[in-house]
This record gives sequence, C-alpha cells and structure tokens, in this order.
Amino acid sequence: MKKIWSTAWRIFVVLLVVVATQFLKFSLIEALIALYFASAILWRIESERTFLVALLLLMATAVLSFLRNDALAEEYAVYAYYFLVIGVITAIIELIGQPRPKPKQPRAGG
Repeated sequence: MKKIWSTAWRIFVVLLVVVATQFLKFSLIEALIALYFASAILWRIESERTFLVALLLLMATAVLSFLRNDALAEEYAVYAYYFLVIGVITAIIELIGQPRPKPKQPRAGG
C-alpha cells in the first residue's frame, strides 16, 4: 500500500509541475526541463546522466557558435546551465543519502 501512495504522490507532483509550467507560460523545452528536474529528484536519476546532457548541450553550443548560429547557441547554453544546476542539486541529494564513513580508531601500542 505504501508503494501505491508513493507512486501516486510522484505522479501528483509531476502533474503539478505540468500545470505550473502552463500557468507560467513556459516554452515547450523549458516545460520538459522542469519535468526532468522533478523526475530527477522523485525517481533519483543519477547526477552523472544530467551532467552528460549538460556536456552534450555545451558541445552543441560550440558547434552552433562555429556555424554562426549565435541565437540558437545562446539558447542551448541556457539549457546547458539549467542541466548543470539540476545536476548539482541531484549530486547534493546523492551525497546526503550516502552513509557517512566511520572515523578510524587509533591503534593501541603503535
């Protein structure tokens, strides 16, 4: 029963994000990024995946700048920044969830 409530709560949060993005008049890409952010936290998506997306967007930004498509390059750079922020937040959540190592005891007679 607990798993059903957990899943229902997650779906409710995702629907809330969808409604909020529509209310705030986000673009489609921004709404998808907001959904990814909520999903990354709720379903514990590894931060490495998010950083990989950010890296790919930064590489696309460099290519677009080289091709003189500066407007699109700037847009991709903003999206890369969003993913970097999401990655840092999920990495912090991962660190908080890890058990702390036990302090080493000094050896007697050493």
